[in-house]
Amino acid sequence: MIPLSAKKRGEVLDALRRGTVPSDGLDVLAVGLDRFSDSMDLEIAKISEGGSGFKAVRGDYGCGKTFFSRWLQERARSHNLATTEVQISETETPLHRLETVYRRMTERLTTSSSRSGALEVSWIVGFMPWRKTSSVQGRWTPTMPKRF
Repeated sequence: MIPLSAKKRGEVLDALRRGTVPSDGLDVLAVGLDRFSDSMDLEIAKISEGGSGFKAVRGDYGCGKTFFSRWLQERARSHNLATTEVQISETETPLHRLETVYRRMTERLTTSSSRSGALEVSWIVGFMPWRKTSSVQGRWTPTMPKRF
């Protein structure tokens, strides 16, 4: 366990006062997760070596799903992996609307260096539509969406 800075300790305490799960520093609060740490570390190692993995967490209200998933995300980001968290709900992110689930996943993608919206800039640059220009044969130029 790495000691927390005064700022991080304050953020953890503030989150607890609000009754929410802190986004970082969960190792100082994690109790009873030792039985999962070895298997999750094996999964993280497999993914770090080019494998893949997917975990869904299910449980009753208040049983620790959010805490567990953020604890796991923190461990994965410490191994330079990107993580995302999506809470399935009937109104905002229904499971049968996979395009909505995927959009939420990409919107909330985080890395150790980018804590929110890691794809925000590359989404605009990397997924910009392109069209062939008529003025110079063989040249392609970006087409800006009308909303920009």
